[in-house]
Amino acid sequence: MDDRELSRLTHLLGHELLTPLSGVAMLLTSLRQKGGNRPGDPIHQALDATQRAVAVTRGFVAFFDAIPAPAPREPVDLADLLKEVRAGFRDHDIALQQPLPSVVSSALVLRRVFNSLIDNAVRYTLDSLPKITVGAERELGAWRVDVADRGVGMSVADCTRVLHPMTRLHPYELVPGAGFSLATAVRLLASVGARIALRPRDGGGTVASVSLPA
Repeated sequence: MDDRELSRLTHLLGHELLTPLSGVAMLLTSLRQKGGNRPGDPIHQALDATQRAVAVTRGFVAFFDAIPAPAPREPVDLADLLKEVRAGFRDHDIALQQPLPSVVSSALVLRRVFNSLIDNAVRYTLDSLPKITVGAERELGAWRVDVADRGVGMSVADCTRVLHPMTRLHPYELVPGAGFSLATAVRLLASVGARIALRPRDGGGTVASVSLPA
């Protein structure tokens, strides 16, 4: 079975799972509204478990949908693209450090990847107003675009481990998620000849670096 056939099968499986799970979530939401929102209540716990199952299923489908095959490339102005992505996070402090280069890549792929990286930075920064910076540096034959946060951070070993699917370092109750976003970014970037690496940030937090061919 090749990647495209596997992706098609995954979409079918995702549909078969998401349809009943979404129905159960709607029913539990209705019951919780009638009975009051009390943490520890069985309905509350069942709804949380169902919503988590929905998130895992959607993450699973998105991961297999990101087929690492060559994607069409075009000139992409990273300054414009990142401004578009930042507009989706209006409640957070995201600084774009100029200048940001233009590259030949896929705008669709890069938009998905940087949206995911900034979303991760927001979710793993537990302060009310996360400070996130995005900047670029020229390396040998490539541009390195860094998304840096002041979040909970991770060890050097974990920076490699979390790039694999369904790898989580923190309890779901602390930081909701399915453990697929970084692994999906790896697959998406492979389709445009790019790669991602993580490293601890000096002073606390994490830096996600995307290396794009210059």
